Amino acid sequence: FTKNEQDLNAITPPETPVVDANLVGTWGDEAGKMSYTFREDGTITCVIGGVSMRGVYEARDGNVYATYSVLDQREQEILPYVVEGEQLTINNIELVKQETASSAP
Repeated sequence: FTKNEQDLNAITPPETPVVDANLVGTWGDEAGKMSYTFREDGTITCVIGGVSMRGVYEARDGNVYATYSVLDQREQEILPYVVEGEQLTINNIELVKQETASSAP
């Protein structure tokens, strides 16, 4: 890939991201096979079975609207979520809070 092709596939966070402060941080399953990291700048990293996907998200109306760049294509997900203390239920999967994420990548 040339630099220009990579730039075309890059997903940039919105200037004014819509985030839920309760969602910001890293959440993982007990087996260590899945994690989501939600950042204040509207970026997200999802790791499933050792495969990492980066993208952007908005949290509104009880849903996470995530867009990832996967194999030169954009993948979008709408995931219902609920945060209760140190537990996140997202798309009917229960995760626990691992750490707090800042705006840094």
